[in-house]
Amino acid sequence: MIQDSGILRSNGIEAQILFIAGGPTTIAALISGEMQFAVFAGPAAVTANIGGALMETNWVVHGNRGAASILGINPSTLRSRIQKLGIKKESRAH
Repeated sequence: MIQDSGILRSNGIEAQILFIAGGPTTIAALISGEMQFAVFAGPAAVTANIGGALMETNWVVHGNRGAASILGINPSTLRSRIQKLGIKKESRAH
């Protein structure tokens, strides 16, 4: 692995490479600042992209500042994808 070979350190780059399964967990880490970079692929990437837009808009789907507008898709298409992917709004305990 690149980190094991010392290439990063020899070029003055300090890096920590983590694998976190699941897009929503990775998005949460990015948003909180615990992680600065992530790579997504497949369904996790789609779920994370939609989840991120929904979090940014506080789950507003329609309108100029809604998640559908951010993602560049029709609101009904977004609702369909939310349902198909099983994305649910997390309840927060206060």
